[in-house]
Amino acid sequence: VVRTGNAQQVTVLSGGNVGIGTTSPGSKLEISSTSDALLELNGGTTANPYMLFAQNGTRRAFIQYVNGGLLSLASEYGDIRFMTGTGGTETEKMRIDSSGNVMIGNTGAGAKLDVRADTGYVFRTENASGNTFRIEASSGNIYTTGDLYIEDNNKIRLGASSDLQIYHDGSNSYIKETGTGDLILN
Repeated sequence: VVRTGNAQQVTVLSGGNVGIGTTSPGSKLEISSTSDALLELNGGTTANPYMLFAQNGTRRAFIQYVNGGLLSLASEYGDIRFMTGTGGTETEKMRIDSSGNVMIGNTGAGAKLDVRADTGYVFRTENASGNTFRIEASSGNIYTTGDLYIEDNNKIRLGASSDLQIYHDGSNSYIKETGTGDLILN
């Protein structure tokens, strides 16, 4: 026990748990305080302070502030998971895998950004004027309140084999049927 004045500041229990600001630490190091800052890593003017996580002496991950304003979160042997929940019921919400793929709502990437949602919108953006672009989760439908622009020589392809194509080549506009069926304008 370490005291300042008559107040107990640090407690070391017989099992090795250390408490700062608590007399009954429940883990190897427990810091308890009624103020906001519980732990501060303070480096010099150009230092890059970090917290290292190791397993059996092998460095596995770290959180580091890099001089100049960059916060790094690194996992050296796998993915980084972001979880939310309370009381031990945390569930994964987002993951960045070791290849740099980002998964939201799932744990297996099919693309650099892979988003899974079963209700609402899987993607939505809105500007200050209220113009929106969104992709509905349940149907995959795309909605926009503004115009949809496709640059010259790029095609809108419809059908499993791109049977119907709509495009502009810079001079002329085309609606092209490339399948075996008929093109019917009604």
